[in-house]
Amino acid sequence: MITTLEQMREVCIEAKRARSVALDTEFVWERTYFPQLGLVQLALPDDRVFLLDAVALPNLDGLGEILSDAKIELLLHDALQDLQIIARHTDASPRNVFDTRLAAGFTDRPATLSLGNLLRDVLNIDLPKEATRTNWLQRPLSESQISYARDDVLHLHALARKLKSDAASLGNEMMLSEEMQRFKDPLQYKTTTADARYLRMRTAHLPLAMRKALFGLLRWREQEAISRNRPRGHVAKDATLLEVAANLTSTPPVHTEIPKRYAAAIHQALRAAKDMPAEDLPTDTGHIRISSSIKKQIETRRKRVQQRAAEAKLDPALIANKAEITALVLHENSLIPTCPQHLIQGWRRAFTQPDTPIPRTTELPLGD
Repeated sequence: MITTLEQMREVCIEAKRARSVALDTEFVWERTYFPQLGLVQLALPDDRVFLLDAVALPNLDGLGEILSDAKIELLLHDALQDLQIIARHTDASPRNVFDTRLAAGFTDRPATLSLGNLLRDVLNIDLPKEATRTNWLQRPLSESQISYARDDVLHLHALARKLKSDAASLGNEMMLSEEMQRFKDPLQYKTTTADARYLRMRTAHLPLAMRKALFGLLRWREQEAISRNRPRGHVAKDATLLEVAANLTSTPPVHTEIPKRYAAAIHQALRAAKDMPAEDLPTDTGHIRISSSIKKQIETRRKRVQQRAAEAKLDPALIANKAEITALVLHENSLIPTCPQHLIQGWRRAFTQPDTPIPRTTELPLGD
């Protein structure tokens, strides 16, 4: 266990020499907005594993230097959440990431396999999983916790090498490399907004005034939850905010399930939402009346994506889901103003746009 800054500095020196580091995190996420980090596992290509004790260490600044060094490849499985947690604790953005879960999708395997299932399939290694749900903040850690934490990074170097080799043998090396470049976007590591929550609530059938009010309330709740580091539902539940949005003439207290201390802030959020231009709402395709001809276009496009993915031995889920394909077709028919840009740029364009060849070279294509 690495419990002092001096020990962590030594580990970081070794990591910089190795130029390749496998990472994972263990955390508790129950009564807070942000996960409570307990452990960061770090493995080097020579199978040395270091466990950084995030409870004992005063900071993880040294780890931030590893993240932001473009010469050091970071190997993770299902990387985004772990990187978001580490980025928050280090104030650093990753520069060179290889995600083994995503990489599997470029090797004629599903891109949704757990680490245990992928290791079994690729390297014939079985991992015990008895410590999956445990308290990573307690000290000392048990032997089973330590063993579990080590196993999560110990085999990532060998796994990454095999996946890269398999992708190259299928001609998918360039697309795989391009996909990993998306982890360079620092916006991925910022706090989420209320947009995704709004779209998940399927509000398209609601009157415009109610939709604007709900979005304003969701933005207020997000800010409040962040400032208090409490789960969203501990501030106000979705159903409660829907009731408030449906009763715009209410006066404080706004709702019996919302503490009175929030009343003034909620009314301020509602006033601001009332003046919000409708185009500022997140685009929700649910309110679009889709004709039979458009539905046929969507289904044709979906089948084309699946067919081309099968030809390239890619997991079609990597390319686009049904909602994204729907948005793309609606945009092409001028029914919505925008569509997911990653579907019409880079390697995905070959699978979503007619008459675009699948990239099979080892060089990244020039930007449009």
